[in-house]
Amino acid sequence: MRMNGFKKRRLIATFIILLVLSCTFFYLGFKRTSSVKYSYKENNTVDYKVYLKENSFFETSYLEKNKTYITSLIDYIDTDFKYNVTFNKEVTGQVKYQLFAEIKADKNNNDVGNYWTKKYSLTEEKTDTIEHIKTHEINVIEKIDYNMYNDLMTSFIKEYSLQAEATL
Repeated sequence: MRMNGFKKRRLIATFIILLVLSCTFFYLGFKRTSSVKYSYKENNTVDYKVYLKENSFFETSYLEKNKTYITSLIDYIDTDFKYNVTFNKEVTGQVKYQLFAEIKADKNNNDVGNYWTKKYSLTEEKTDTIEHIKTHEINVIEKIDYNMYNDLMTSFIKEYSLQAEATL
């Protein structure tokens, strides 16, 4: 089967066009992307109330934040975590977040060092999808079972006969 000259030229032209397009798309597929710089400003707050066990000394059921607390009187802590971020340009994407509690047993009397630190998950990981926004707020209200962490720390300190400053 012989091809006439017109069909040959047409086949060669089609082949060249496809070759040029393939090379162009191959090049564009591996072309480096440019980076875009974003700046942002965070505004984070944590509000909390420390709820007390029944006792004959305090007339209220809770104490506000930034007070002095007697650990044996604490029942639980109601927390309100607010995380606000403002971007200089609109953004689209996903934000993943999770809250953790960390207990620490540090040496006392201004000695430097840490006996034990452990993180505990307070919430499951959550994902927010954001589209074309400049500000995003995450607000998580969580009740923290203080007694569980206090009991863990007390048993750790007692088991190893330590003098320690504990924090949650």
